[in-house]
Amino acid sequence: MATLNLDASETFMLFINNIGIENVCSRGFMRQKERVAALNRFISRQVRTLIATDVAASGLDILSVQLVMNHTPRTPKEYIHRVGRTARAGRKVIAISIFRFPRDLELLGQIENAINTKLTEHPIDRKRMYFKSINL
Repeated sequence: MATLNLDASETFMLFINNIGIENVCSRGFMRQKERVAALNRFISRQVRTLIATDVAASGLDILSVQLVMNHTPRTPKEYIHRVGRTARAGRKVIAISIFRFPRDLELLGQIENAINTKLTEHPIDRKRMYFKSINL
């Protein structure tokens, strides 16, 4: 999961821990030793979920990644970088990007134009959604 910033990564990390999904996090403010240890746990598949801020995710190329989740990319270039890096060299990857409608509709159109592909929409039935807030 790539997130925009430290707050979003921390919130998401706590949320998925709370529902039982073990994960490691890589953030720009972490010491290099801590980032390397987290990445090694992910690469070795001891932990199957890596949450990274944009800064920390920059330059990562992990062959075993099969799913990329984007928390609201800000630009088409950012989307292409996050997803394209993972899917390079013909690897198959699923990319899920979270957009807020109608607010992000223009950005979605820009991304589709940049990649020359219409993305598949999977609307969420708001009646079936369940959120539990976390007070930090």
